[in-house]
Amino acid sequence: MQANFDRSAGSNGAYTFTMRGPIQVNLREEAVVQARQTIERRVNELGVTEPQIAQQGTNGDEILVQLPGVSDVEKAKGIIQSTGTLELKIVEQGPSPTREALMQNGQVPPGMEIVPGVTNGPGEPAGTVYYLCGRSRL
Repeated sequence: MQANFDRSAGSNGAYTFTMRGPIQVNLREEAVVQARQTIERRVNELGVTEPQIAQQGTNGDEILVQLPGVSDVEKAKGIIQSTGTLELKIVEQGPSPTREALMQNGQVPPGMEIVPGVTNGPGEPAGTVYYLCGRSRL
């Protein structure tokens, strides 16, 4: 298997890793496709009929968005440009069939939250389960 990085030695035992060209190109292409898909989902929230969303530019790394009939351009830009939030929840206990089973003295422990999840293992029906998680935000 070929490495994705070239390694060069520096001073004091340090190393510099440089991503190889083809890997950079592939990751960039994947990122643009994912960005286009995200924009398409957000434009669907606007209810625009026949929107045009296409990759363009010399390297295909630009995204053209045309929204016919949209009068509030600033609102549309705000929806398209909004950033997402990634939440990391560390599971402390679970899965449990009920929320109550994860509570202590009838309350959620401090600094924790109970989060619903779905089971769907081989041969079992899909159902709701609960997890006791610590709160963290990235």
